[in-house]
Amino acid sequence: MVLWGIWFWGGVIAQTICAVHVITAAVKKWPVSSRRWIQVWWAYSIGALPPLWQALSSVAFVAEWKGDRHRHWFYYIHDESAGLVLVPFLLLTALFVSRALTNEAFRKRSVATLVMLLTSAAVCAWYCVSVLFFQFTDAGNVHGVAVLAWLFFPGVSGLNYLLLALLIWRDMERRPPAISFLVVWFGSLILALVAKVVLAMRFYEQLPDERPDCFVVSAAAKGHRSLVRSWQHPTLGKPVNRQWERFKAFENALALRSPQNHRRLRAVYNRVGPVVACGIRNRWLADVVYLALKPLEWCVAAIGWLGRRFRQG
Repeated sequence: MVLWGIWFWGGVIAQTICAVHVITAAVKKWPVSSRRWIQVWWAYSIGALPPLWQALSSVAFVAEWKGDRHRHWFYYIHDESAGLVLVPFLLLTALFVSRALTNEAFRKRSVATLVMLLTSAAVCAWYCVSVLFFQFTDAGNVHGVAVLAWLFFPGVSGLNYLLLALLIWRDMERRPPAISFLVVWFGSLILALVAKVVLAMRFYEQLPDERPDCFVVSAAAKGHRSLVRSWQHPTLGKPVNRQWERFKAFENALALRSPQNHRRLRAVYNRVGPVVACGIRNRWLADVVYLALKPLEWCVAAIGWLGRRFRQG
């Protein structure tokens, strides 16, 4: 999570600096330094960061069940493979942006770059609108600075794309765009949007109808099987492991012998559990949580063993 924060906030700062840089270019000549490392940073920040942001957001904000946002597939079009569909278009734009920023002759005749920039700006704008007003990602469940930053990144990226498009339009030679390129570009974009709908519908249908009742331990069981030793439960339809069985057995025993204490602990867990489980977005984090729960698991197993010995004695 620390590396994620460094990359994310670093990207926000880089995009902001690039926005100021591009606005300066609207008044002066193109401010591209002759030093190669500055050119690389400049092209990378404007071009390469937005597709990386889009790809990571598709993996980071993934719904756990059908009621996470709204009970319709349309609200899950940014999740997993459905969210990754437009990444190739942003990557292609990044390549053309890098070429245009460092090659004046290419910039003057690059109608393709202009079209790609405008399309990518529209993608960034749509992402901001969908998150801000429709809660298309789990970012809608986070409050404060995190939401502002998550909207700020695509917002500034879209602004950079739009400003670069205006500058290219100002300096480029007025040539009609190639019809073949427009057909291929927008035809591929339409097919990608159709695939996005199909993948979102498939993803939504695979989500469980109800919120999982064993939040943290179930999420930890989704780690690498070589470590967590999980298997697919035949009736629950989710991965479980020995750790899950021990905690579940302890909860059942507590509910049987002390119902009042069980209700109190369960009420607290129902508030804390979903928050923690929502942060477990990949197998590596699940592995960390699994290992962190090991001492508590051993305590639960020891209590169960002592309880059985006491009853036998």
